[in-house]
Order: sequence, then structure tokens, then C-alpha cells
Amino acid sequence: ALSYPKLATPAWKPLASLLDGQGAGKHPKKRSRGFDSSDDGAVEEEHLEDDQKGTVLSILAAASPFVSGDSAPPLALVDICQEGSPSQARNAAEALARFRGTLDDEDDERDPTKLLYTLSGELSLQPRNSLSLVSAIVALVEFGGSNDKIMEIAGDDAWGYCMKAIQKDVDRRMSTTPSKRKRGSSSSPQPTNSSLIVASAIEFFVTYIRASLVSDSAEEKAEFVLKRGEDLKRIFARLTKFMNSEKAPDVVRKTSAVQFCRLCDTRLGLTEKFVSDSLLEAFSKVLSERSQIQDSLVHEYRCFLTGRGVFGSEASPRPNQAPSLQFVALFMLVDSKLIKDAAEQSIKELRATSDNLLAQCRATGKELMFERRYRTKLMPEFIVPYAFHLLARITEKDDNRTLRKRLKCLFEPLVQSLGDAANNISFLLQMATVLGTLRLQGCKGESTENMLPKISQNARDILMKMVKKDSHLSPYPAGQILYPPSLFEKAPLQSEIEAAAKPALPAFSILKS
Repeated sequence: ALSYPKLATPAWKPLASLLDGQGAGKHPKKRSRGFDSSDDGAVEEEHLEDDQKGTVLSILAAASPFVSGDSAPPLALVDICQEGSPSQARNAAEALARFRGTLDDEDDERDPTKLLYTLSGELSLQPRNSLSLVSAIVALVEFGGSNDKIMEIAGDDAWGYCMKAIQKDVDRRMSTTPSKRKRGSSSSPQPTNSSLIVASAIEFFVTYIRASLVSDSAEEKAEFVLKRGEDLKRIFARLTKFMNSEKAPDVVRKTSAVQFCRLCDTRLGLTEKFVSDSLLEAFSKVLSERSQIQDSLVHEYRCFLTGRGVFGSEASPRPNQAPSLQFVALFMLVDSKLIKDAAEQSIKELRATSDNLLAQCRATGKELMFERRYRTKLMPEFIVPYAFHLLARITEKDDNRTLRKRLKCLFEPLVQSLGDAANNISFLLQMATVLGTLRLQGCKGESTENMLPKISQNARDILMKMVKKDSHLSPYPAGQILYPPSLFEKAPLQSEIEAAAKPALPAFSILKS
């Protein structure tokens, strides 16, 4: 359907007939002829198994935007949204939300707005099939987010239910149950229904937030953030707690980490206000784990860079934007081949974007604007201050081996992206030297203050080993060394430290006779 849209319409009816009129718990009758055709007239009832039904639903979901003519969605999709499995409910809702044909009646239960109203009403009753309902609601919001009525209904009803779901006690609800064991297979713990509801609730919030912010104007964004500001703080806090909780099952940890990554989309404009240094530090710990969560995050990061998936043009008409350098720094400190490949790709993309924008500004006589506004946001070398800041917070004082490994992961893509003629090493050396004279903003602890000089010294050692010829130390046209004033401050001079360490003179007052 995605490769050959013209085939969607002729394939729609026969596929829809497998579901239409059957409902979620009923099965169609079909004339079957075996390999031995001696009994040609035999008619037997064949069941549409769950995996077969799931396949049909996934095809209908992919084909629905391309269907034309008098084809209509099967009525059974509504029943599946309410009674099917969570994956079936999601595909059924997606097929209805993406259908571009017209229904005869606006009150038709297959209309996405009408369906969402029905599902939200059922959800408020706390039914057993709430997981399927939430899954269907997520799909309706994701693929019908441009519909103001859908967003209004989801915001009023589903938002409150999902907020209660993620606020439940993590220790009590994040348990697992053993799976049914089959012969010849080993049993593995499966997430409980309650933990799956929490994961679906997290997915709903991020889908709703993205649908509200990605394509809206600046005024509508500001209004949404003002209205949902406190809830957004709670959501970021819960995501951080879930993905760092050892008691949470993998499905909740993975969902929390991936959805946190999606909230860091530059187009949303949420990171500066809601993502603190402590949240990024917690995310970096999850990212450094060698697990399926790391693989999922790398895949999400690649989609972020290439504009695919939820970051693509199909999910939002607004073009993708370059990631923030602080966000890129998180991935560049991880020693993983998959992440190294993604880091090299991000460096190349950032460098190409920076060079193209600089050429445009020079052509229009606005080079000064590039220097003031864009250089520190797009030039890959300015990832280094954010990486140093993170390293100063997460590196243990005596763990020099891990520190050098992370610094190598940071500098190799920056230097290698320029090939054999790399001329940015001198600039990186200067930057490392300057950062070594600073201290973290607002940190008065002795251990954190002393880490930046140590990081700086190790960084210079690693960079000097990358120098293979004289041209590698040629001046790099990057201007002066700048750093984010919100992250660093000038460290006091040694004379000031010694003066502060001297005992103060006792206070005295003049007595009048």
C-alpha cells in the first residue's frame, strides 16, 4: 500500500470483507478446498486468528489514506477498537483516523471524532479493556491531531485518566507475571496489564503534546504550555523516574526513554524550560546501558536526524530542525558502534547545515547575524562545552579510564568528519584549555569544581595524539572561544582562594562614653 498507492482501492474491499459484519469476537465463514478435492462441496467454518486479523488490520491502516471511490471503512473496526487486543485496537483506530473518504453521516460511529467521544466515555468507567481503549485513543490523536475536536475531547477526558495512571505507585504496579510456558521454550516474565497501561498512558501524553506543538503557531504553543505547564513538569519527572527505576519492567523503562527522546524534538521548544541538567544526566545513564533500550534510543536518534517516523513530514507538515547541541552531546559520549555511526552522521549534518547557512548569510551581507545567532547553535565544535558540563557531573573522581574513553568518543567524530585535512584540532585544544579554567555554574562542591581541569588535561592529551601532520594545527576559522554562561562561570584565581581561606577579623564596635 505504501509503495503502490493505486493498489490500495482494489485491495480494500476484499480485505475489509474479512472483518465487516464479523465484529471483534466473531469469525467469517469461508468455502475451503484442500489439496485432495474429492469433497468439493464441503463448507467448513474457518476462524480468523488473532495474528491473521492483526495482519489484515495493519494493511488496512496503511492503505486507508489512499482509498478512493465508494469504499468505506468496515463497521467491525469500531468493535475492534473496543474489544480487540491493544495492537488490533491501535491498527483499527489508525485505519479510521487516516481514512480520507467521506462518510454519509457525520454521526456515523466510524467518524474519528464520534469514535473518540465513545472511547473516552468508556475509559472514564475504568473498564477491563482500558488498555485497548488507550491504545486506540493514542492512534486517533496521532493520526487525527489536526482535528481540533479530537484534540479537545482527548484533552478533557483521556488526559485526566492517563495522568492518574502514571501517578500510581511505581513499586506496586510495576510488577511482572510469569508467561505461560510452552514445551521446548523457556519462560520469561511478562509485563502486567497495569504496567502496559502506564506505558500506553505515557505514549498518549507524548503523542498529544507533539500533536499540539509541532504544527501550531508560536501563540498557540505559548497558550498550550501555559495551560499544561504543571502537568508537563510532572510528565518529565515521571519519565525520568520510570526510566531510571530498577523495579520498573522493561516495557515501561523503554517507553519512558523513547518518549523522553521524542519530547526533546527541537520543534517543540520544551527542552529549555522543562529539561534540567539533572534530567539530562538521568537520561545519559539510561543511554549508556548496553541493552535493548539503548538500541531503541539509537534508532530514535537516527530517525530524528533523517526525518523519519514521528519526525517525518507525514507526522508533521513542519520541516525537521537541527537537534540542539546539548542533546547531541548525550549520544556522543557513549562507547557503542551504533551510536558512533549516528554521531558521525549528526556531525556531518550539522556541519553541512552550518556551512550552507554561513554561505547564505555572506551572500546577503548578514555574516554578523550568523556569528551572533547561529554559530554556537550549529557548529559541531560547540558540542564540546555541553559534553564537558555533562562529564563534570557524571564522571567519578578516580575513574580516569572511563573519562578518557568518553572523551575519545567525543573528539574522534569531530576530527574525522573533516578527513585527512582536519584543521579544527587547534581550535578544540584552545576550547579545552578555556573550559579547564572554569567551574560549573552554581556548583560549590570541591569534587565538581576540580573535575573540569582534569577533563581539560585529558582532552588535550587525546587531541594531541590525533595530530599527524603540521596542517592539523593550522588556525581554524571559528572565531573566539565561547561557552554557555548558564552552564559555566569563571573559577576564582588562586590568590582569591587563599584570601577567602584566611580567618576573618573579629567584628568590633566603637563604644561611646
